[in-house]
Amino acid sequence: MVRHLPLSALRTFEAAARTAAALLDHALIESAVKKVRWPAWFAANGMIAPEPRGPRFDRSFLSLRAAMDGLGVALESTRLAERELAEGSLVRPLEGICQDVVYTAHWLVFPRARRYARSVVIFAEWMALQLGLMMVINLGIGLYTPPAGTTLFISSTIAGAGMGETVRALWPFFFVALGVLLAISYVPALTLTF
Repeated sequence: MVRHLPLSALRTFEAAARTAAALLDHALIESAVKKVRWPAWFAANGMIAPEPRGPRFDRSFLSLRAAMDGLGVALESTRLAERELAEGSLVRPLEGICQDVVYTAHWLVFPRARRYARSVVIFAEWMALQLGLMMVINLGIGLYTPPAGTTLFISSTIAGAGMGETVRALWPFFFVALGVLLAISYVPALTLTF
């Protein structure tokens, strides 16, 4: 479960009354591709959402940055903003005053009476392992393939080699990682044995 709540720079809410209605006086920063948006938050707090009138971004980190710069109030997850909240560059101005929106992205469904069954527990553990492995391997592949291959650019610079030479040297590693990804994706027994 992930909590979504209004986040802002401290100065944004310094003099304002800390109520849900006070948000109507501020620019509401939109994250265009989020599942939880301002209408859901206002509905959870018994209000009708105003028409969009603030900046709109397609990346959460841009929404958080805009809120840190005092451009308005962002509705983001506490998980994505952990660092900014810990540093104090963002605050939860309505924490404890208003209702947060809780979003659960994935569910494992089974009969309640079987929740402690050995088969269900083993399956849940395997799913966590399987998804974790697939995510790590996918991220690894993404780090050394264009266009966003950060490791590709760093290794090319450190080696003093050209990009073409670095890419040719990485092909074997790419195919091995791709083979492992396909194997664990389509042969579940591989991850069940470890």
